[in-house]
Amino acid sequence: MQINKAALAVAIAAVILVVAAAAFIYLGGGEAATVKASTITVGLSTFDVVEQFHDEVVPEGLTIEVIRFQLPPQSVDALVKGEVQLTVIPVELAAVTMNKGGDVYIVALDNMVNQAIIAPPDSGIKSPEDLKGKRVAAVVGSGTYYLFKSFMKQLYGINVTEGPDSDVIIINVRPGEVLDAILQGDADAGVIWDPIVSLAITKYGFNVVASYQDLWREYYGDTQMPMLVWVARAEVVEDRDLLLKVLEAHRNAALFWNNESERTIQMLIDLYKLDPEVARVVWERNQMYTGLCITEELKDAMIEIWRLAAEAGYLEKVPEPGRIVSCGDLGIQP
Repeated sequence: MQINKAALAVAIAAVILVVAAAAFIYLGGGEAATVKASTITVGLSTFDVVEQFHDEVVPEGLTIEVIRFQLPPQSVDALVKGEVQLTVIPVELAAVTMNKGGDVYIVALDNMVNQAIIAPPDSGIKSPEDLKGKRVAAVVGSGTYYLFKSFMKQLYGINVTEGPDSDVIIINVRPGEVLDAILQGDADAGVIWDPIVSLAITKYGFNVVASYQDLWREYYGDTQMPMLVWVARAEVVEDRDLLLKVLEAHRNAALFWNNESERTIQMLIDLYKLDPEVARVVWERNQMYTGLCITEELKDAMIEIWRLAAEAGYLEKVPEPGRIVSCGDLGIQP
């Protein structure tokens, strides 16, 4: 049988196109690009704005498809496997991903820390030092918990473990159970993030014993403490045109979040089923970083967070600083 080489070439080309369409493709050199980005079902970030107001914040020539997972490890796993090219996660979890061999880089900063130590007003707990001997509900295994351990040790000499030698009695719960544990009398205080912190303040009148930003300033100084970051695979970072479009999308989404207060608050109500009062407090407590890129000062702060997490046992080692793409690396102004 004689093979028609021209027809075969066309068929092969068609197969390649079909396979490419099913997977992720980005086209550099100013052509249209599509990037898949992952977040979690209950995870506040500028990806919310990108998802809900895409055409208003994403520059022409770029499409960002937002995919939601139930848990952060699922989102990270999709990034490592190349099923998505962007994700938004805490800075310490980004370091875990790098240490496991993920060829990924921090490219943008979303918001500063929103975690806090919370307690009922009648608990008698007025400062972190009052937690000694008390029961504290926390999500053991999370970066938030390990940073709590580090802060308590560094600032107050208080030893926090899950064992009998701990100066604080740790009650291991899921994120949504922190408030329940306190309200039911199983814990005296809790360590958690937003929107649960805002819910505790507005609905139950809880006090913020100390925010992580307070603890960070006491430990590190006036520089703000970064929390959520955009993490990208190497193929995005290595394509400068694509990376700059991604950074522009991030800045536009951050500006939208900060400046379009009513629309953002309504978005939070719709996405996370929050009461309007809670959504407003969440918005007030979570203003986004609007710089086009990461400054050297913020890069140094992220590295120090990695050191804290490593000292507490969350990280095996501190990743290479070059895994954080700064303004200096890009040769541009923030």
